[in-house]
Amino acid sequence: MDAIFDAALARDMRLIAGKALMDRNCPEYLQDTAASGYADSAALIARFNLSDGSYFVQLRRYPYPLHVSLVEVKGNTEITLTMRQLISYASAYGQIFGPSDFSNASVSAYQNGLIVKRAAPNAHGFYLMSFLPEGEYELEFIAPGFVTMKEKTYLLAADFIELSPTLEKFKEEEEHLPVLSAPGSVKQFSIIEVSITKGLAPLSGEKISVETPSGKAEINTGSDGKARINAAEAGTYKFTYQSQTVVTAAVGKEQEEEPEPVAPELQPAQPPVQGPGQQDSGGGALLFVVLAFLSVVGVAAIAIAAISYLRGKKKHRK
Repeated sequence: MDAIFDAALARDMRLIAGKALMDRNCPEYLQDTAASGYADSAALIARFNLSDGSYFVQLRRYPYPLHVSLVEVKGNTEITLTMRQLISYASAYGQIFGPSDFSNASVSAYQNGLIVKRAAPNAHGFYLMSFLPEGEYELEFIAPGFVTMKEKTYLLAADFIELSPTLEKFKEEEEHLPVLSAPGSVKQFSIIEVSITKGLAPLSGEKISVETPSGKAEINTGSDGKARINAAEAGTYKFTYQSQTVVTAAVGKEQEEEPEPVAPELQPAQPPVQGPGQQDSGGGALLFVVLAFLSVVGVAAIAIAAISYLRGKKKHRK
């Protein structure tokens, strides 16, 4: 016993072991009496004392299979363990790492989608599940604030399988702050629409303080996250929500910017209109030439016709 405890201390191991009491069927130098066994055990406890906490005790005794028991040590605790022969059943044990609070944690064993057994880990994350039929299982480890972990394993009858998962903490989503928004300017007598959103979601029922040109007022956002106020007066409208402030300017007609003058388009020059007696001289000369030509052609045609008539008459007399 001294050798095994000294080796455990040298390796900074937590180890639970004890003295096996035998009073028969062994050599005489190994035999104990009730008194000597108690005295030797008390000496071991005094020399090698366990710190408070949870421990798995592995009991090995040939020809029996391994047996694991979960014990919790607090102060000078006397522990009595019974070695059960779970030959027809499988068992799983281990410690869950990651969470510091296991009050609502659980370990569940599923087979073919149906839950077979569920166990609650102790305050230190230790769990032990026994009396499971041999077969393939999916063990589910759940702890509030941590990502659920699932692990598949085959549990053999008369065997203890250790599964000690480390759960990862949920990543906290970036918190979105409410945002107040309003137009920079509007026309007088129009409606100023103010909105409050958080991320992409509108916030309803939120109160907004308003400083108008005539005094202070309060407006509330509707189900669409928007609040509205009439810009009845020209001037500035200051909206305040929590620590945010936005300003909208209501512009009156006299304050509206005058449109820039537009340069007139250049029109093509039109020729002057002439009266009846002011016709273009070039056009009149052309008309005179045409008439003269037609007159000459007409005279020539008459002359040719007359000559033809006279020749015909002379032939008739002969």
